[in-house]
This record gives sequence, structure tokens and C-alpha cells, in this order.
Amino acid sequence: MTETTAKKVLIVDDDHACREMYVAALEPRVSDIWAVRDAGDALAFLQERRDVTHLLTDTQMPGMDGLTFARLARAHYPDLRIMIHSGDRSYAHEFRTAHEQGIINAYCFKDGKLTPLRAFVGSM
Repeated sequence: MTETTAKKVLIVDDDHACREMYVAALEPRVSDIWAVRDAGDALAFLQERRDVTHLLTDTQMPGMDGLTFARLARAHYPDLRIMIHSGDRSYAHEFRTAHEQGIINAYCFKDGKLTPLRAFVGSM
């Protein structure tokens, strides 16, 4: 099994267009990719599919916010690689802190560039 085929990505974003764009950009680089609209759906999915290797989550979503979700995911799935993203740069300090605390592995801002997402999925 190659490194590429071992990557299984879950995308969590309440914006349908963002989910579709991320799936299209990452699909050629991973063996499996799924997308859900909120943290509740993501938690249920992670309980069923314990083989997810990478999690990409939005920050602002209905129900549980992305940082709270990332903390919960880290507590239950310590080997999961987690990236959080937002269109709001005011989260920069919170993202840096979460990264320094080991809650997330990476973060980026929605600016139309997909390079950070591809790099994150390319990392192990």
C-alpha cells in the first residue's frame, strides 16, 4: 500500500460549495474522502469509521464550532491529523494556540488557495 492510498480524509464544512471544492481538489491524492456538514455528523462518522487519517474542519458551523470539535476529536482520536480553517482571520491567535497545544496539526484561512490543504493531506 502506498502512502497515497493510506490517506482517508473527512471534510467538515457547513458550506456545500466549499465541501465540493475540497473534495475535488483532494480526491486525486487520497484513497477515500468524505464530507459532512457539521461537527455532530462528523463525530457520528468518526465513531463508525475509525480509519480516517486526516480531518479538515471549518471553524464557524451550526451547533458545535470547529475549535471545540477539534478538541473533542483530539481527545478521542489522538492519532488523527487535524487541520482547521476559516474565512475569518480574527481566529489567527486561537489557531496558533491550538496548534501549540497539539490540538490541531495545521490551520489555514479560506482565501481560494488550495495549496495548504494539499500540503496537509500530503503530510503524515
